[in-house]
Amino acid sequence: MDALTPMLRQYKEIKAENPDAILMFRLGDFYEMFFDDAHRASRALSLTLTARGRGTPNEAPMCGVPFHAAEGYIARLIHRGFRVAICDQVEDPRAARGLVRRAVTRVLSPGTVTDPSQLAEREPNYIAALCPASISGRPTAPDRAGATEGVGCAYLDLSTGDFRLAEHRGSRAIEGLTDQIACFAPREILCPEGTDLSALLPGADLSGILTGSAPGRVFAPTTAYRSLLQQLGTASLEGFGCEGRDLAIGAAGALLHHLRETQKADLKHITRIAWHEESEGMVLDATTRRTLEVAENARDGGREVTLLSVLDRTETAMGGRLLRDWILRPLLSVRAIEARLDAVGFLLERPSERGALRAHLARVHDLERLLARCSLGTANARDLTALRESLGALPAVAALGVAFTPEALAKLVAGLDVLGDLHDHLAAALADDPPATLRDGGLLRDGFNAEIDDLRAVRLDGRAYLASIETRERARTGINSLKVRYNKVFGYYLEVSHANRDLVPSDYERKQTLVGAERYVTPELKEHEAKVVTAQERLAALEYDLFVALRGEVAGAAARLRRTAQALASLDALASLAEAAATGGYSRPR
Repeated sequence: MDALTPMLRQYKEIKAENPDAILMFRLGDFYEMFFDDAHRASRALSLTLTARGRGTPNEAPMCGVPFHAAEGYIARLIHRGFRVAICDQVEDPRAARGLVRRAVTRVLSPGTVTDPSQLAEREPNYIAALCPASISGRPTAPDRAGATEGVGCAYLDLSTGDFRLAEHRGSRAIEGLTDQIACFAPREILCPEGTDLSALLPGADLSGILTGSAPGRVFAPTTAYRSLLQQLGTASLEGFGCEGRDLAIGAAGALLHHLRETQKADLKHITRIAWHEESEGMVLDATTRRTLEVAENARDGGREVTLLSVLDRTETAMGGRLLRDWILRPLLSVRAIEARLDAVGFLLERPSERGALRAHLARVHDLERLLARCSLGTANARDLTALRESLGALPAVAALGVAFTPEALAKLVAGLDVLGDLHDHLAAALADDPPATLRDGGLLRDGFNAEIDDLRAVRLDGRAYLASIETRERARTGINSLKVRYNKVFGYYLEVSHANRDLVPSDYERKQTLVGAERYVTPELKEHEAKVVTAQERLAALEYDLFVALRGEVAGAAARLRRTAQALASLDALASLAEAAATGGYSRPR
């Protein structure tokens, strides 16, 4: 390694910390991949393989992609089952002394995807962790059958914050675990180092599931318990029904540790955990679901001609995911079934109110996934405008729901937080139609911040000033076609056609020669450029900082947003069942 360049030494050091991921290493306007990663990525992405230092003893195979188009390439790698570590420049190259400091800012994998373009909007995307009793850190209490062996499970959809825990013990532990894995269909499974997953899940179909490992110590119940309390902000797990569930707690804690390490974020959108009790819902094994075509058809695994496709009339992605969950885990409690039927029957008998509710819900975007991207620091301004539009629909939903009398509906409406304070702040701050990029300005509304308004005024005044220069110079030189222009490469300049070259004053400094014209600069233009460029850089930086703070406020309201999202999803799913009943002529069972 000593013979390598400083940059390649830096690459090697960072790669050693991420051995199981393809490292995308930011160099200027490209993400580059080197050595074995270059060979793998070039094959997967059909990129041309080149080399750095070709013909020298330190020749390094490499390939790269433009950083502004990296998302598409990353998506293709993840779709192929790779982990991708994003290594960015973490200091301004202009201020760096020597080698620019770089660090991994996020590790992406099939189980940690939050980009909407990579997700099915009406399906969850789980990453799972399994904690066998043999490595839980201490002996487990025997179950009623006297067995001490078992497995704890944690399933988390990072894109929504849906976090579920379960345990399997006794003679049917492996069978129950296998069925549950098939039901949740995680794209990634995390196990303790040294675990043989095929032995833990004999006969399970693990094709297409990315596996990973973590040190056994992070599965230890004591460590995991503290981690969960810190995440949830509670004094115990009693309220979640998980107190004393050491195996499940170990799995959940390890999963949180893994995600904090890879996402470099505090995961504020994960505000609760749910105990997944098998006895609360009918267990449909993989064969039953496939044969009955509950959510996937037998032909190609799609949604067409399935029970779900018949019943899903939801207006929101959140409602679609919840309805899918209801159908895959049918209720067993008669009381719970009757409560749901009361709600559906009420909406079925009131087509006008049902139609109004569905129209309001149609204005609501995917609050769960918008919140997740805010918490992970990946949301852009258009995500926040979608959130603003969604919150704007909530008062109408709450007002309509006042007349909903069934207990299931009344509880949902009573607990609906319309988040008026957050909506008003977003409405006051965000531009009506902000750009997708965050570093070029245009994110915030005029009048939101006095300093931004002042900097924008400098930019606008600069345009008027340039027009006055053009008018004055035309009069002074007699060149009526003289133009004052700007581009990112050459900055501000005066453009004069070759036909008028003899009229150019001596104080013009030639900057560039074109086929039909010459470009010049003057001391006045240089001074103006310095002023405007400084103002533009300050404006873009200030807008970005204020936007990040605004995004952080959304993440800070995570608990309120999640409760509201869950209430809206339930209302949507119930209205969907009523709509399906109205369309299909279905009757309430007795």
